[in-house]
Amino acid sequence: MRYKLDYSPQSILDPESLCWDPLDSTVLRLLDQKRFVSLSMERRTAAGSDSGKQGSGGDDAKEETKRKSIDDLYRDNLSVEISNEDGEETQEDQTGSLFTSGMPGISSLSDMKQVDLGHIALKIYPEDSTLFKTSDLDTSWDTENMEDWTDFRSSVAELVAAIGPDAIEFLCIYVTRGS
Repeated sequence: MRYKLDYSPQSILDPESLCWDPLDSTVLRLLDQKRFVSLSMERRTAAGSDSGKQGSGGDDAKEETKRKSIDDLYRDNLSVEISNEDGEETQEDQTGSLFTSGMPGISSLSDMKQVDLGHIALKIYPEDSTLFKTSDLDTSWDTENMEDWTDFRSSVAELVAAIGPDAIEFLCIYVTRGS
């Protein structure tokens, strides 16, 4: 996909500060060297090393430890088990809610509590064109807690958080049994 580098100007989203930075040769070099690149973190490291040259070198050790922990986190995320032949719960099943994942761009749980999730269209019967609303789900919709990531309401909230609350009016969840 190097052909995409022919188009300019280009920007890259900083995963830590969520700000757009210009994609230049320095950034490309960093991307080739590291698995995780945050330009705001690189700037802090550079500023810390400049002041560290004048003072003590303890800040460099802290930054190196932080950088190693980010690499370890990345490596741990790559080693998630996808399947288990014994049918036991895998590591992926134990990850919990999307709200606790820290993924950039996902709306927070407190933001999702402000969104009206009760009017999302549901298609339940494949042979029928009738659409239901999530609030039509008998009593379970009112009693389920968004903080319990195993509930259907929490799953709907995670979906809306991922695609954006603005897309609710275009969303229809198709719920059927697997074949």
